Amino acid sequence: MCIFTPSHHFIPVLSYFGLMKSFFFLFIALSIFPGCERAKHSSNESSSAPLEKLIISDKNSSLDAKSRFCLERTSSPFDIQKLLSKSENGLWFLTRSGFMQTGLDWWYSRFMRAAAYLAVYDPSLPKPTDQEAKQLIDHIRNRDGVITIPGFSNLIEFSAFYEKQILQKLKTWQHSDDLLKLGWISVLTGTSRVSSDELEQKMNELHERIKRGEVVYQKLQMPGLAVHSWLVISMEPTNDGYELMILDSNKYNPQSYTYSKGMRSFDYEDAYFHTNFVPYTEQTDEEIKLKKHLIKACEKSSTP
Repeated sequence: MCIFTPSHHFIPVLSYFGLMKSFFFLFIALSIFPGCERAKHSSNESSSAPLEKLIISDKNSSLDAKSRFCLERTSSPFDIQKLLSKSENGLWFLTRSGFMQTGLDWWYSRFMRAAAYLAVYDPSLPKPTDQEAKQLIDHIRNRDGVITIPGFSNLIEFSAFYEKQILQKLKTWQHSDDLLKLGWISVLTGTSRVSSDELEQKMNELHERIKRGEVVYQKLQMPGLAVHSWLVISMEPTNDGYELMILDSNKYNPQSYTYSKGMRSFDYEDAYFHTNFVPYTEQTDEEIKLKKHLIKACEKSSTP
């Protein structure tokens, strides 16, 4: 949920007037349309019934597709991390700006992680209709269980074909989290610089999660009200810290970040922007749910 300029780059500070204006429009939106997003979301959930034919079972996708899916994800605790290190398992597009020019990176990262756990790709089946594709995207966003994506081999193919629909779902997800669940409050928590001891503790805790095979979602707190997110998929100890491999929704390929003992923050830099930030691990319960769906589906698939 980065604060973006129209060119989709961060701005580190939002003026007091701008913040008050944002809150005013949020209040008006909630006052006039208090049930719109909730109704839309429940409508999406109720429309998912026809997808029963695509829930992983003996009646959908080829045995090869199901077996490959489970083999690639349950052979080792680090399988999901390895999958996400490959570009074909990422989204075709980079993040965009959403509600009130704030970025969609929080939801971009979470959708990509969910797809890695839940999507069985079977190119041998006919491609979905537009309505079926919308329901498939809803299913991944809602993290409702493992499901077959017919007609495609991976996420990059599927998202290239249905970029507009996925982006729209990320925007409604953002609206739901920010307006109904008050997710914007997360922007006000955390600092962009901490003590060296605190950052070292955060990195040690992160390393323990990575050693367990987790794909760790982190909010990146920058100065002012600027925030970003990334997924950490690998972390190797060095002589005085760690080497992190992360997925950034502003970059197409995995990026490397170095942590050294004594640091109080990380640096974020591209051609247009340079600032510091501190990462905060979030959405851990979400990954626990994704793992449970994966285990359940693959146990069911292996049952004679």
